[in-house]
Amino acid sequence: MEPTATGRTEESGEAGRSSKWSEAERREELWAIASHDLRGTLGNIKSYSGLLAGGRMAHPDPKVRKAAEVISRNSDKALRLIQLWFDSVRAETGALQLHPEPLQLQELLAALLAAPQPIAMERTVRIEADLPEAPLHLVADRERLKAILLALIESSVAREPAGGQVRLTAGHTESSIFVGLESHGAKLTPDELARLFDKEHQILRERKLGLGFALSVAQALAQAQGGVIRVESGDDLTRMELALPVGEA
Repeated sequence: MEPTATGRTEESGEAGRSSKWSEAERREELWAIASHDLRGTLGNIKSYSGLLAGGRMAHPDPKVRKAAEVISRNSDKALRLIQLWFDSVRAETGALQLHPEPLQLQELLAALLAAPQPIAMERTVRIEADLPEAPLHLVADRERLKAILLALIESSVAREPAGGQVRLTAGHTESSIFVGLESHGAKLTPDELARLFDKEHQILRERKLGLGFALSVAQALAQAQGGVIRVESGDDLTRMELALPVGEA
């Protein structure tokens, strides 16, 4: 029996769907391999530079130790950019896999603020944390939440005039937890606000994977977890606020 037009269309549709899924799975496997190899190589570089800088193999020459510290910092930066890039692509294609867990927000923020912030040190900008005493609990992907918060902190510090102070606050409503960062500096224009989370625009504007890129990925990661980043900018104050659902522990 000759196949009908309907039969051919249905068969073709099934084959198309199968091909699409295969393509998506193949792309994800390629990303995983590339990510693993890039992070593995940089991880080794970081480990050995750390040993030279101050570990058991610390080099006696201070110039060598200083160079090792620079290598270690840049390895950290490269590892972070790799993770942000792959997360952004996965978020765009719906392939981002989250690992939510119960978290205490103040503990997460304290750990981030305790770590050296190169951009804050370069600009001599202080970060004043005004956090509630009562613990703020939420359910989120720990590493992705850290990436979001770091992007917000760095963007706010970069906007603050040298020698200034960024204010970090946190709180909650019945359904969400928020983190706010307030910085001074020039008011963002309507066009700048409209394109603040446009990844391609930010990369082309900065000509690198810079703060704008990281902030655009932070928005994608927030939305993937049911949250959002909102930005308001006045004459002398810009507030960036992350809101995430409380979730269930």
